[in-house]
Amino acid sequence: TDPEQIRIQREQRKARLLQADLRVMQQALQDLALMISARADVGQILDTLLKGLHQGAGLERVMLAVLADGQSRFKAKRAVGEGTQAWLSDFQLPIGPGAEPHIFSCVLRNKEVLWMGVPATYSLNDLICAPMRQSLGAGMFFIAPLLAGQREIGVLYADCRLSGRALKNEQFVAFKRFTELTVRCLEALSAHK
Repeated sequence: TDPEQIRIQREQRKARLLQADLRVMQQALQDLALMISARADVGQILDTLLKGLHQGAGLERVMLAVLADGQSRFKAKRAVGEGTQAWLSDFQLPIGPGAEPHIFSCVLRNKEVLWMGVPATYSLNDLICAPMRQSLGAGMFFIAPLLAGQREIGVLYADCRLSGRALKNEQFVAFKRFTELTVRCLEALSAHK
């Protein structure tokens, strides 16, 4: 009868029901492709990106963490999925001298898209620092750098930890494709400023 327990159970049920919707995903990919030449505003690009990953690819929690405060930390800029509202106010990871190394800065520096939690990335597990575990929990996730030309914007993060389902290869392929199109949109925008 505890209202908090009921709310959590309801969220878990809803998360279990989230399925990939190919129609939504295709539409979001098409929209992003059009936005490259149409030079849509950043808000529209990011909304399409998050909708495509969340409702289209079926990724339960998606976050865009941007470099903030003179590039001294990552801060959650946008998030979708159950329980992600707290990320917008609470999530931040310091970077730079004196800060603990972590996967967010590693991905941005190396400009590579990673699927954490599979054998190919086990060697990077020590880059999942305590503040990340506290905010995001434990388990598999996707992570990708977001750039606008040469300018580092931040990192895209996605997981399916609410239901505990394993991430799928087709979700990773979609995640990489969405990242690629978003980078091209942001690049087109920055080139015409």
